[in-house]
Amino acid sequence: MYSASGAECGTILWESKRTQGWSEGWLEKLRDDQRAIGAACAIIVTQALPPGVKSFAVVDGVWVCGWSYASALATALRMGMHDLHQARRTTEGRDTEMHLLYDYLIGHEFRNRITGVIESMVSLQEQLQHEQRAFTRIWKKRGTMLTRAITQIGSVYGDLEGIVGSELAELAPLALPSGTRALGAGEQDEPGDGDDDGEDAGDTGVTTSPELECALLALLPADGSAVGNVTLRRSLATQMDFGELEFLAARRLLIARGRVKGGRGRGGSLSRVLPTTGRGKAGGHAFRRSRGKPRRRGGGAARRAEPGP
Repeated sequence: MYSASGAECGTILWESKRTQGWSEGWLEKLRDDQRAIGAACAIIVTQALPPGVKSFAVVDGVWVCGWSYASALATALRMGMHDLHQARRTTEGRDTEMHLLYDYLIGHEFRNRITGVIESMVSLQEQLQHEQRAFTRIWKKRGTMLTRAITQIGSVYGDLEGIVGSELAELAPLALPSGTRALGAGEQDEPGDGDDDGEDAGDTGVTTSPELECALLALLPADGSAVGNVTLRRSLATQMDFGELEFLAARRLLIARGRVKGGRGRGGSLSRVLPTTGRGKAGGHAFRRSRGKPRRRGGGAARRAEPGP
């Protein structure tokens, strides 16, 4: 028997008998023929039915039916064999797919593919981390270069401003913030009450660092000679990175503490404040002359002797 698609569904072995009596030997012979050809089922269509069978029945593994029921039994068996064939094909396909999938998952091909994907992702991650480190270094280097360039431009503009004077137009990026008063040459801020090196210095609102203050103070001669602000900026630029406002803040803070004092000159100047020792000639100690009456020698004014009684 074949399905509509031409697939073989199974074999039905038929045998017909037109005798007056039933024989049990027919069953054994038909079962042997069924096993020989590999038939799915065997049917005996006989005129003489076995005892107890009126239409059709299975007797010792063989279908037995009368002539009038042969067509209906054939149709029922064919439908059953077709459905069984479809069920077997579905099961066989599922089992085959599961077997192929299982073989693929435990095979070398799947492992090699997953390993290749993981290696590519790890390599991409390492490349990304390398680029991040490289860009961080590049950005830091460029930031330092920009800071130095801005400092040099500010120094050049300060030189020109010192030469030309107020006729040179003021640049907003190099100017002090609005509401901030610039100190003139020789002008000093009022000393503050704090000693913190990171305190707010002056009116600029910019904090300075102890390193910048120490470096600025070290550039001033110990004999109190004045050094121009332009020269100080150039010398400091070779030692560290700083901004114009930071330089002004350090200058203000040193002036406020009485360590240095401002002076005149092209662009202003700074000099150390030398300690004053007001020493006199008498024993090396300072003394002030009394504005009262001079004392007599001999230890105090002589008292007048009063007459006795």
